[in-house]
Formats: sequence, C-alpha cells, structure tokens
Amino acid sequence: MFEKRGQFTVFIILGFVLIATFTFLFFARDAIVQQKLQLQAEKIVQEAVKTSSINFYVKSCLDRVVDDGIYLLSLQGGRIYESQGGSSQNPDEPGVDHLAFNLSDSYFNTSFYNYTNISYGIKPNNNWSCIYIGPPSFPFINTSLDLVKTVYQKSITDNNCDFTSGAFGIAELPKLCDPEGPNRINASETEGFYFHGVCNFGYGDNSVQKQLNTYISKAMTECVNFTIFENLGYDITVENNPSGSTIFSDKSFVVNISYPLIVQLGKNKVKTMANFQTIKNIRFKKFYEYIQSLLEQEYKNIFFDIERDYKNPLLGWDSKIKLVRIMNPCYECERGYFDDVFQIIDNESIIRGHPLIFQFALKNRGPALDWIDSGMRYNVVVREGQEIFLNPKGIDPDEDNILYNYSGWMEEYNSTFNESACSYDLANCWADPSMFVINQQYRVKNWTGSELFKETNRNASYRVKRSDLGLHYTVITVEDEEGKIDYQNISIMVEDIPVVIPSGSNIYDDIGDKNASIEDPYVLSSLDLSFFTNVEEFEWKDLNESFTIITDLSEITIPFLEPNTFTIETIKEEAFTSINTHDISLRGKYDLNEWTPASIWQVEVHECLPHRNDNDSFAYPYHTIQNPFLANHTCCSDETNSWGTITTNNTCYDIVEYGSNLSFSNIDTYFGNPSIEPSQEIITEEGFDENDIVKREIKRICDGTRGNICQGDMFDERINKQDCGDYTSDSDDERCSGPQNIEVTYSEQTCYSYTLGNSFETTFSLLDKNGNDANGICNEGLKCATDKGLNGGIFVNADSDFGKHYKCKAKCDGGGCSYPIDCVCGGIECGNIAYNFFCNDQEPGFSWSITNGNGNEAKKERGCTDSCEFEICTPYIFENFVCLETASNDDDCDDGFSHDPDGNKCISCNQNNIETGGDEANNKCESDATNCDANESCDEIEPAKPITCENNKRKTYCTSNCQYETIAPTICDSDCNGYYGDQSCDGKMTGDSCGGPKECTDDCECQIIM
Repeated sequence: MFEKRGQFTVFIILGFVLIATFTFLFFARDAIVQQKLQLQAEKIVQEAVKTSSINFYVKSCLDRVVDDGIYLLSLQGGRIYESQGGSSQNPDEPGVDHLAFNLSDSYFNTSFYNYTNISYGIKPNNNWSCIYIGPPSFPFINTSLDLVKTVYQKSITDNNCDFTSGAFGIAELPKLCDPEGPNRINASETEGFYFHGVCNFGYGDNSVQKQLNTYISKAMTECVNFTIFENLGYDITVENNPSGSTIFSDKSFVVNISYPLIVQLGKNKVKTMANFQTIKNIRFKKFYEYIQSLLEQEYKNIFFDIERDYKNPLLGWDSKIKLVRIMNPCYECERGYFDDVFQIIDNESIIRGHPLIFQFALKNRGPALDWIDSGMRYNVVVREGQEIFLNPKGIDPDEDNILYNYSGWMEEYNSTFNESACSYDLANCWADPSMFVINQQYRVKNWTGSELFKETNRNASYRVKRSDLGLHYTVITVEDEEGKIDYQNISIMVEDIPVVIPSGSNIYDDIGDKNASIEDPYVLSSLDLSFFTNVEEFEWKDLNESFTIITDLSEITIPFLEPNTFTIETIKEEAFTSINTHDISLRGKYDLNEWTPASIWQVEVHECLPHRNDNDSFAYPYHTIQNPFLANHTCCSDETNSWGTITTNNTCYDIVEYGSNLSFSNIDTYFGNPSIEPSQEIITEEGFDENDIVKREIKRICDGTRGNICQGDMFDERINKQDCGDYTSDSDDERCSGPQNIEVTYSEQTCYSYTLGNSFETTFSLLDKNGNDANGICNEGLKCATDKGLNGGIFVNADSDFGKHYKCKAKCDGGGCSYPIDCVCGGIECGNIAYNFFCNDQEPGFSWSITNGNGNEAKKERGCTDSCEFEICTPYIFENFVCLETASNDDDCDDGFSHDPDGNKCISCNQNNIETGGDEANNKCESDATNCDANESCDEIEPAKPITCENNKRKTYCTSNCQYETIAPTICDSDCNGYYGDQSCDGKMTGDSCGGPKECTDDCECQIIM
C-alpha cells in the first residue's frame, strides 16, 4: 500500500514540471516574436527617416522652433506664456507682473519679435520680517548702508528670508533648470550634470528648461505633418504629440524631440519611437547665469550700478556682451510708468544672423538715505558758535535722480533756548534738552538758503548761536522721480561753551574762606557753569608761588598730593609757603584742547588759623575727633592785633585727675596720640600715702612752632587731696579706707569706706602689710568679740564689761576693721563666765564623741553650742550647735541607742528585749527599735504579763524575754484586764487551795467547796 502511494506522488510532481515547462516555452516564444517585431519596426522607421526627406523635414522644423522659442523666452525675461505655447501663466496687468514693450521702439531693433511682454527681473522686497519696508527705518533702523548687506545676510539666517532676495529686491527671473530634468545633479554622466554642468543658481519649478520643452513640444506638433509616411508608402502613424528635452551646457545646448509611432507589420501593430536632435551653439546657460549674477548684485548691493558695473568678468562678462537701458519705456502704462527695461545683447550667440537679446524689467524701487550719526547720544553734536555741515547721502537702487529736501528746525521754524528754566531743572534739561527749547513758527529756510545747498542741491550748513542751545530736529528727505522717499529725523544737539568760576574754602566753620595758612589744608573748588558741555580738566595756578595743578577733579585740596599723603605734622612742608595775598587762577579744558578764559580767586595766607572747637577743646595730638585739623588750634592767636600768628608759653593741654597715686599712668602716656615727646618734663609731688586721695594736674604749653599742634614742655603736679587713714592697730595688715576705684576720675573724690570683705589692698590687688596676697581680712590675729558673723560684733578688751564668748579675726566693714570672722570660743581671757575648757579655742558647733562606734565611726554626742557652752547629748547626738531632742532615724541616736518610732526617741534594750535605757525608758518589751527584738505583738507590753484573758485566766501573754505565747486558759492572772477574781487565786489553777477549806473556782473566785 505504501508503495502505491509513493508512485502516485511521483506522477503529481512530473505533472507540475511538464506544465511549468510548457508555460515557460509559450511565453519565451511570444517574447522572442515581440522582440523581432520591435526590431523590425525600428528598422523600418530608421530606413524611412534616413532614406527619405523626413529627417530633413523634421529637423528643419525643430531648428526653427528652437530658435523661435529661445529668442521669445529671452525677450520676455525668461518666460513663454501659456497663450504662446509655453508653461508660464499669462501676464496680468502691465506694471504688475510685466511691461508691454515694442522692440521696434528700441534703437537695437534686430528682433523678429517686436511686441513682447517683458517680465520683471527684480521686484521690491516687501517682506516685513526681513526688512523695514517704509521710511524712515528702510531698510534697517539706524544702520549705515555699508552694513546693509551684512545685516540682511543675518536676516536670511534668523528670519528664514529667501536666499534669492536682498534688502533692495527679490529675484523674479525663473530658475534656469528643472530639478527633474537632464541637468539635475543626479543625472547620468552622458545625460546631464557630469557632462554638461550644474545650474549655478539652483533649480525651480516652471524653469526656463521646462518652459522651452513645453514650447518645443507644442510647436513641433503644429510644424510637422507625419502623413508624409503614407505618401512614401509606409504604414506608420503618430500615436501622440512629441516630447522635447533640452540639455544646457556652457557653450551650447542640445534639444531632443521624440515622436511615439505605430508601425503596421501584417496583422501586428508595433510601437516605437522616432528621435530627432538639434545642437545649438548658443551659450545660453552661461549667458543666463551672467544675467542672474547681475541681478543678484542689484538686489543685494545698493552701491551696484548695473548700467555702470555690468562689465565685470568675475560675474561672467566678456567683450561680446553689451547692455542697453531703456528708461520709462511704458509711457502709456497706468502702472509701471517709472519702471525700466534692460537689454543684454550677446553678440557671440547668433540666431538667424542676429545676436541673442535678453530683456528684463526692473520695478522702480524707492531711494535709501544713508544713516547720519555722530556715534554719540545725538546724530549731530556741535558747540555754540560752530557751523553745522549736513552732508546727506541718498542712493537710489535704480540709479534714478534724487531730490534732497529739508524740513523742521531752521527750515520751517527757528527756536530760543530757555536758559533760566534749564538752570532750575538741570536733571530734566540734561535728560531731554528739547523740553527747554521754545520754537517760533515761521519759515526761515536756513538750510536750503545756505550757499552750500545752492551749490550742491544736497549739502547744507548753518552756524549756531547761543540762542540755539538745546536739542532740535531737522528732517532730511530723499525723493526719486516717482515720488518714493526715505528720510531721517536728525537730532541736532547744540551744546554751550562752559564757564568756570573758582572758589576756595578752609575747612573751618568759624574762619572766613578767604583765609588760609601755611599749616592748614585749603580746598579749591571749580564751579562749572554749563548746560550740556563737560569740562574735562581744570588748571589751577598760584600766580605768587608759581605752582600749576592740572586735574580732572572739580575740587582739590592744597597741598595737592596724589594720593593725599600729607599729615598735620608734615603739611607745613607741602602747603603754601609765603605769608601774603595769593592770586589763584582757574581755567577749564573742554573738547580735547579748548580752554576757557582764566578766572581769579584771591586768598590771604597766614601763619596759622585760630580755629576753636567747643566740642574738642584740646589741640593735636590730644584731639578726640577723627580729623586732627578740626581740633582746637590753641597755639594760634585770635587776638585782633596778632590774629593768625603762632603763640608761645600759653597752656594748650590741661587735665586734672583724682585717685590713688598708684592709679596714675606714667607721664609718657600723656604725650598724645600719636605721641609727641616734650623737650622736658617737670614733676612735683607733696607727701601722701598710697591709699590717700591725690589730685594730679598735667599741663603742656605751646612751643611757638605750630598753631594747630600742642608740643611744648610738660608739667606734672601731684598733691594730697584727702588723708584716708592708716592701719587701726599694730596687728592690722590691710586698710579699710581709700579711693573707691582703681581708675582715676576727673572729678573730686573722697575717702571711701570699703564694703565687707574688701580693703584697699584687695581693691588695688596689692600684698598686705606682711607681704602676703591680700584677702580682705584686715586683722589676721584673734581678738575678743561680743558677737560673730552676720550679727556683727564689737571687739573689746579682756576686762571689758562687754566680754562674751568669742575671739575672732576681722574684715573691713564701713571703714573700720570691725567685722568678726573665723571666730572660735574664747576663754577666761575674753571674760567668758560660761567657760569650759572642752570648748576653748574650738569653733562654735564643734562636736566630738567618747563612745565606741563598734567598728564604725563613733557618733558625736558632745559639742560646743553657738554660745560656746559645753553639752552632753546622750542618748541623742550633737548637731547644728545643739543636742537633738527627738530622733527621726538611727543616725540621730548616740552609739548603743536606736530610733523608736513610738515617740521618736532614742532607746536601748537588755538581752530580754526590754526597753531599759535611753530617753524615759519604760521597761516594756520593744520591737520597733533596731537593737530590740521583741515580738511585734509584745511591743510596749510588760514582760510576763497576759495579753488576752478568758474568765480571768491568761490565754495569750508575753514571756519574760518578750516572746508571744498562746496557752489554755487554766491559770488565774490578776493582770488580766478587768480581773474580777480573788487575789488569793492569782497564779493558781481551778481547784487549787486559796486558803483554808477554800478552793479557786473556774472564774478564780476563792470559795468553800462543799
């Protein structure tokens, strides 16, 4: 079964192979047949063309059509309109997209076309994003025409402006080449770019190439009648219109025309092509690109004159090319009347015996006025008395004649400057000088009436006067023949010639400014009276001392040092030198090297200036204010007969101080700041102790050399103003009275009684009388005292009635060495009638013990009270000058005693835990105290006594060693609470004899038992 299936599969495969082979052979046979028919048809067409007049006939048509097309396209600015068989849209209105022009009106009438519609090669650039279209900013605001080309190049980058545009126009010529045509960049080597060359000005839609191909294709359809094939016996018909193709090179161009034909071969119709070609030795590509170069210069560079500058080999010109300009050719046009036509004639490119003429129109463009500017704040800046020269430069991109017009200031009106208003408000006058100009409205025509304008019809001049100061505006307008204008509103600033006024001043409010000295600074100030002119430098001259100072500062100080390095000590060597009247002149320099006339300031120079300062009465170097010159000039006379002369021997520095002699500074600290050492020092002293109040007076006198410096001899006189006392006893080692402060004072002092713990020695950080560091204890020995510490006390002799318990050291207190400190208990020597030798020489509160602490520190149960009385405190301890009377814990109890909470007392127990010692021992059992171990139920219970009873018999009781026991109630006990039995039964049991025949009953009664 498997074998049969395998055979069936083989048969199927073989069937597919046979079918595929048959199909391939069928189509191969058909292709071979078609190829043979195609070759046969092409051969028939070639033979028909070559062996008959068809080739001559078609090529003749082609030559004529190409000549017509290239000439017509050139005469119309690179366009063949649809109505003429081309592909350019038909023209609209003359003056809008073309000019109607009859070539016969031109002196160069060599064309077989006369009346043509010439398209524009350049139109004005009306793209607001690229330039300013209208005046006065055209084409760029505040920009010189020299920079326009560069600025527009930036607009191309920044604002996406067309590369084929400039500030003065937009290219309107069609592109030469079709981006899909045979001159395209990626065309085959034999077809286009590599063989014929690139189109240098790019590619575009509806190019010259495309228009020419369209025209040729349509014209050849009309020119050639292919029924000629039938007349010659060929069965050949034309299927569709022919298609033309133009290929440009620099020196020629090639035109190919292809006809689609149908050849009848028996029963078969075979399609084939008949191709014809003509080569024109016309350098149209080079010629057209030369014209594109001219127009590129024309719309980018306003200085380019196409009529003047077309002969430029760098643009592609040679001697075979001529240019003719026809101005305003469309004299009947409602629009475009002022537009021009240019004819570019190539005498090397000949068509039917005539040179090739390329025509284009140029739309009239408005003129541009070059930016007039001074490089300063205003366009024109002049000084009063100067002459203004306005030299405007207008350029018309079409090279039309330009008219120059003036208007505004000094043409339509003149003006007067309001000097008083400007002086009152200089800030606003400087900010906007035009606000202070008063215009008078009548025509003066100073510009156009000037001789310069009459000579040039362009430039103008005017000489300004003082009344012309301020800011003015004159409008200069350029206008072409159509009335298109550009203008600039020129700001003209007329500045004044400055006047400088000198003045001088010393730096003292109480001295007239006409006075100076050889030892004081003197300020020279220049007042610049000008509205708009800046004085650049000032020249000061002292006509007496022949010094000259040139500076840009409006205020200088004499002496003039840069930088100011003089001081009050050195100024005498740098300032004025002669004592007399000085004439000082001032001039100001402006406008580079122009100087104002000189003005004179007169000043009287003295030896010194008697300045007085009520707020700083001492002269240098004892001044307190920052500027030493402003201190008191004590050594300069202000007397009428000697005013401004230096004095001698009068006091220029005087200071009085009070305090301990220890507080006074060394005399050299009074030499001033900075220090000026005197030639001699005279010091006098009276007798005084160091803790006495001393008055010190320091004086310095004028030495006759300077009026504003105190630098003569010094006097230091010291006298005892108040005796503050010495030591109160031989044992005193510190003093309790003296100056209150370490520092000196400038008002009188009295002796000060030092407060508790202070002394003269501690206040002044001195050693005491014994050479030790002062500690405020004025007497280190022990003296009998009536009291101690804060309670005060009186030191007394041993036999005084005031004798008490103490002997103490002493501190100063209110001027006397009388405040007891560090006291101990005195004895009989201090009259202590409560004397106890245990407390002698011990401090009150001293405590000690004679008990044993059982290995611990013994507790102190003895001590000296605050009044130096001896106390024994057992069973309590001695604490805080007294014996404790109650206890709060064991620490309050003497050795051998412990705290009993019942009554807060100190107790002791025997071996049976019975309270036998201490404060009021009660001989009862004790369990609360530390050294008592009775049962808690027995606490404060007598030993061997019942606790609870039943029928007068003990039930629970404390043993003799204070332990708690419970027994059967069998023994009568009279100690039972509420015992009502007989005493004779006490301690006996029921049935025991209680005397005679009596026995104790169950309730402990003694009865006769029957």
